[in-house]
Amino acid sequence: AMALRDAADARRDGTPGKTEAQRTARNAQWDADMAAAAPQFFEAAALGHRVARYSQANAYCRGQLGQSKDPRRCIALLTMLAAEGEVEAMVMLGRAHLEHKPPGLTEARYWFERAANAGDNEAMGFLGAIYDPAYSRFPDMRLAIFWHQMAASRGNHISRGWLQAKDALPRAPDQQAFVDRIDRQGPDRSDPANFAYE
Repeated sequence: AMALRDAADARRDGTPGKTEAQRTARNAQWDADMAAAAPQFFEAAALGHRVARYSQANAYCRGQLGQSKDPRRCIALLTMLAAEGEVEAMVMLGRAHLEHKPPGLTEARYWFERAANAGDNEAMGFLGAIYDPAYSRFPDMRLAIFWHQMAASRGNHISRGWLQAKDALPRAPDQQAFVDRIDRQGPDRSDPANFAYE
């Protein structure tokens, strides 16, 4: 993103792109500004401001706003947001569980399923990856294809690329029958082998 911004600056005023020292200075200033703003973010989060609550969770997930990286606090804050039905928090929570050491695949799958059932294409792509037999402890090629197809149909380019690479594989089960089963029974959170198709 910085390279694009530098190129735009160069086109606008005819100067060459930013030097590495200028980029480093700009990043240091940004970090200092964000650290100075952290108390206001955290105060707004305590008052229930939605964006501030996301910022606070992200600060602990990524080690930003002057906070050290704290996966436990990150997950706790995101869980509160996700429990309130915030789809973006569900996706962030799934990602946090994947990045945790060791990865919490069962928890990640649970939150990605909730977000995918709410229509989030990023969560659908993550579910496709979770079920991909090449990388998963929940191997199910039919589910991997299904979720990647759902994500690709909603504009997920990573899933589209995955499907293009696997174009010789059988098609996923009928999507409407699958959605009807989820509506009746809810998403399956037990053993993937129990996942039944009509």
